[in-house]
Amino acid sequence: TTTGDTTGATQEVDEPEFLKSNGNGKSIWWRWTAPETGRFVFDTVGTGKDTILGVYTGTTLVDLAAEAEADQGVPNSNESRVVFSATAGTEYFVAVDVWAEEDVGSVTLNWVPFVPPA
Repeated sequence: TTTGDTTGATQEVDEPEFLKSNGNGKSIWWRWTAPETGRFVFDTVGTGKDTILGVYTGTTLVDLAAEAEADQGVPNSNESRVVFSATAGTEYFVAVDVWAEEDVGSVTLNWVPFVPPA
């Protein structure tokens, strides 16, 4: 788990279309390297705000490829959740934006290995 803040954040010209279309232009980014091959869950649970979330691979904004994108996905919440297959040692770029101006502020980003329901 980590936190960030979208206050004062902006959107770059070449950010993925998902972020441009669904976000408020207040995206913040993290780099994450998969510790092992397998499925992982990323979410914004604990943020308490309407978020959007994207996970990408690539080397520049222009060539980012979406691994997973979500506007919401957490039951009974406006927070976002994605599940995707990661490859050990691969660097991923994770972006969080907020949907509305009133949602600007602190955000929480969580990640764990995916455990299928029993």
